[in-house]
Amino acid sequence: MTSGDSADIHPANIVLADWGTSNLRLWAMDAAGHIRAEHRSDRGMGQLDRDGFGPELDRCLAAMTVPADTPVLICGMAGVLDTARYKYFISEKLGVSVDDIHGMVLGGHGDTMVPLPSHTSVGGIPLTELLDSETIDKIIARTRKGGGEIVGLLGYSGYYAPAASVCAMVESIVRDRKRVLPTACLLQGEYGYENLY
Repeated sequence: MTSGDSADIHPANIVLADWGTSNLRLWAMDAAGHIRAEHRSDRGMGQLDRDGFGPELDRCLAAMTVPADTPVLICGMAGVLDTARYKYFISEKLGVSVDDIHGMVLGGHGDTMVPLPSHTSVGGIPLTELLDSETIDKIIARTRKGGGEIVGLLGYSGYYAPAASVCAMVESIVRDRKRVLPTACLLQGEYGYENLY
């Protein structure tokens, strides 16, 4: 269950969750990035109804000896992952670094994602001035099918891009980098909103 005896576990600064359809994995990390505890559950989102998420998370956090007053922030990383793919496909087409592309993809994976080409720029130049609408539409279609493309090539779901997306989010939170990242997050008083994603 943990990376050491519970007596050795220090209070977590952040708890990372990978809550997929079939299982839940949690890691409690300190400010230095050391894993202080981990827990795995076979109660993924596909096994729970809406009212079961909170109790399952509470059960897992208690098993990890994470203090009950530890704030929990649950963020979806699909937007960060799909934005990285979108920017890569643009960089590939234009022959520029992804570091010089500013753009964003909102929503979930697949057909529900909303790429924002009218708000995408390369070195400050609007994407729509660099690529025609047909090419942009092809990039958007490829971005929507990016996960399936990986599965088709590897035979299984990718792991590097999701891990890199989570790392970008954690670094932004832990180091208070004030990044603007596309994510879905339940607000519990932040920005004056309650129970709103």
